[in-house]
Amino acid sequence: MARMRFFLAPSLISVLIAASSAVAAADLAQAPPARPAAKVVTAKAVEGVLAPSQDFTGTVFFKEVSEVATEVSGKVIAVEFEEGQRVKKGEPLVRLDGELIHEERQAMTATRARYQSELEDAQARMERARVLIQDEVTTPQQFDELRFEVQSKTHQVASMDAELRRMQTLIEKNSIAAPFDGIVLDRQTELGEWKSNGATLAVLALENVYDVMVNLPEEYLAWTKPGDRVALHAAGQIIDGVVAAVVPKGDVASRTFPVKVRVEGDYPLSEGMSAVARLPIGPKTECILIPRDAILNDAGKTFVFAVDEKMTAVKYPVDIIGYDGMNAGIRAENLRIADPLIVKGQERLRGGETVELVPDDAFGPRPSATD
Repeated sequence: MARMRFFLAPSLISVLIAASSAVAAADLAQAPPARPAAKVVTAKAVEGVLAPSQDFTGTVFFKEVSEVATEVSGKVIAVEFEEGQRVKKGEPLVRLDGELIHEERQAMTATRARYQSELEDAQARMERARVLIQDEVTTPQQFDELRFEVQSKTHQVASMDAELRRMQTLIEKNSIAAPFDGIVLDRQTELGEWKSNGATLAVLALENVYDVMVNLPEEYLAWTKPGDRVALHAAGQIIDGVVAAVVPKGDVASRTFPVKVRVEGDYPLSEGMSAVARLPIGPKTECILIPRDAILNDAGKTFVFAVDEKMTAVKYPVDIIGYDGMNAGIRAENLRIADPLIVKGQERLRGGETVELVPDDAFGPRPSATD
């Protein structure tokens, strides 16, 4: 059987080559562009000393809670507060009916005027007797009687002045004011009630001063001292506190001791909230101090990114020893102090990715914890 042979014309070969080149050019055009360098902000790490620490959950309490009471008896004619309301020092909370006290004060004022008149009369008679005694018209005994009468009337007037001042004080105390800037926790009076002397009208908490009570195991007690600064996490914020006291009376069952951490400032805290306090659990040790913003967490593991000489992001697992303000103490193998740490722009980085250093303000203002 004879074999058939086919030959392609040179013009057809040229067309096929051109078509193949066009397809290759189209494929290159559709390929994704190279990933640009990630823009990051870096900071330096330093060698330092920090104590290992651990988180302990505590409870927020108001430092000062006052039961505001009345010092006089009377009927409530005005209640000018509600539970949860913030009040200023000196702001009136309750007013009592002072009509009886006003009438009693008027009666005392009249009595004082009578005593004053009697005193002036006795003084005039004593002065006349002083002249007559020189002419032996008045005896010394009569003069002494008048002198003692003047002294007695003087004491009566002074006594009434003191009583009038007391009545004025009682009138002023018919208006019960807030003893300090605070927030009302409980209202214990109603309009028209009769309140006896010493009866509680409201429970008021001092505002912007709190105590966080943390129960610390006895094995860690030696590392916490009054005056130590403590980082707290509460109400979605990082809050600075100071150890106010380590109470030397522990719970026998749990072998824990109360640690009181004082917080002062305008924070959205309420009594009964939980607050996590980071407290030392051992002696201070040498470590690497880095900005807290450099730390990332993924699936329970902690790591940081550093920039090497080739402007490449290198991922380093780290162990956190503790925190000191906005810095953290870490241990990390192979991490060099000289390598800049990435503190902004590292959230979506991958190890080995090329980075570009930019100024801190390139990322705009940092959002607050409440945003």
